[in-house]
Amino acid sequence: MNQPSIVSQFVWRIADVIVGGVFIYAGAIKVLDPVQFANDIDNYKILPWTIGVGLAFYLPWLEIFCGLALILHRLYLGGLSILTALIAVFLGATIAAKFAVSTSPAAVSVMPANTGTSRFISRSIFSCLSR
Repeated sequence: MNQPSIVSQFVWRIADVIVGGVFIYAGAIKVLDPVQFANDIDNYKILPWTIGVGLAFYLPWLEIFCGLALILHRLYLGGLSILTALIAVFLGATIAAKFAVSTSPAAVSVMPANTGTSRFISRSIFSCLSR
């Protein structure tokens, strides 16, 4: 039969713990300062302030619970699916903010003018995870 090897299972388990830990840490940092996270969401200029505030109080807990799902292997596929969707939305918002800079002077605060897209995305991801 096609069973995964013990080494393969171990590597995937380590990856689950690392990714889950990163999201738990990122969510915990955002839970500690939801107003700053709301300001970060507002900097993208995609959502109204009231929706951004609501997301700032809700999304960190979602990240924490999904990270726990990966680590504890309970509701694993649901947690993994939600985290994948969160990353996709974040990436889309980051790309939208990048292109909004060239058309809207109001979005200039989102991204410095002389950085490349890949550099901006990597900085944004690092910034999001380090908060």
